[in-house]
Amino acid sequence: REELYAGEWIADTERERTKARLAEYYLYAQPERYEAGTAEICERIRLVRKWIDRGRQQGQERWVPIPSVYFDYRNGRGFSRTKAWFKKHMAKRREIGDNIAVAKAVRSYQRCRKEHSDAEGPMAVYQKLVAQLEGRGEEIVQRFHHAVK
Repeated sequence: REELYAGEWIADTERERTKARLAEYYLYAQPERYEAGTAEICERIRLVRKWIDRGRQQGQERWVPIPSVYFDYRNGRGFSRTKAWFKKHMAKRREIGDNIAVAKAVRSYQRCRKEHSDAEGPMAVYQKLVAQLEGRGEEIVQRFHHAVK
C-alpha cells in the first residue's frame, strides 16, 4: 500500500477487497512457490512505482486506479499487465549478472596466466571457471571461450 498509495486514504472495505484480489494471485500456485510469488509481486509493485515516478519526471500524470480494481487479475489493463515488465526486468538482471560473471572469469584466468601463481596451473583454473559458468548456460561459456582466445 505504501509503495503505490502513499498518502492516500483507503477505506477498510477497500483494503479487504484488495487483499482478496491479491490472494487470487496465489490461487493456482504451489505452496512452496508462495515466497517466490510474494517476492515477484513486491518487485512488480516497485516497477509500477518507478513507472509512475519516471512519468512525473517527464511531466506526465501517471496513476493507478483504486487497489481492488488495479489488482484484479481479470483487469487486463491493471496489475496483471506488469507480468511482462517483470519478465523483461528479470531478463535484464540475468544479462547483467552473466556479463559480470564472464568478466570476472576472464580476469581470473588472465591473472592466473600472467602470474602463474596458481599451483594448479592455467588449464586447471580454466576448467574450474568453465565449470562455474556452465550453470549460466552454454552461451555464457562460449562468450568466456571467445574472450580468452
